[in-house]
Amino acid sequence: MAEPNAFAQFDDDPAVIYVLDRALNITYRNAAWDKFALRNGGGALTRDRQTGMNALDATPTPLLPFYTALYKAVLRDGNGMDHLYECSSDKIFRRFHMHVTRKEVPGTGHFLVVVNSLIVDKQHDKPKVRYDLRILREENGLITMCSHCRRVRLPKVDEGWVWVPDLVRNMPPEVSHGLCTVCFDIHYGSGRF
Repeated sequence: MAEPNAFAQFDDDPAVIYVLDRALNITYRNAAWDKFALRNGGGALTRDRQTGMNALDATPTPLLPFYTALYKAVLRDGNGMDHLYECSSDKIFRRFHMHVTRKEVPGTGHFLVVVNSLIVDKQHDKPKVRYDLRILREENGLITMCSHCRRVRLPKVDEGWVWVPDLVRNMPPEVSHGLCTVCFDIHYGSGRF
């Protein structure tokens, strides 16, 4: 564990910043983390409740290979990496720039500093469409939502994904996460590491 003041320079930064140890456990989060979590209904995700948790445990299954490779590459090589991603709500379209870098803390070892800077924050311009949940359910009864853009797959339409704000705002328990082809191609295509 790093000394408490090792990352104090990030306390008041407006970017959402967290620090991972070599095992990818969360050792630090700044105040912007809590502000973002609380503003988006994530009271259970505040710093006091999640410190010590492995970052990969909170990563949606379809994104595990990408984030595992990214974190391990930065730990191994020491070269910082950048990634753009979407993290929208039902009303607000948000795009973030993530920068991951390795930092040496004397006497403690290497840590990953993950800085998530908001670069787009605007009202959604997607049409508000209502869908009957029965149409959105796969044969197994689940609804598949893209982990990245939060569009929902139309099971009977080849590569059909739609924006359903009601499901972002009030996600039913029968939601499974996947990646739509657009998000996969743009953000997680092969050969990145």
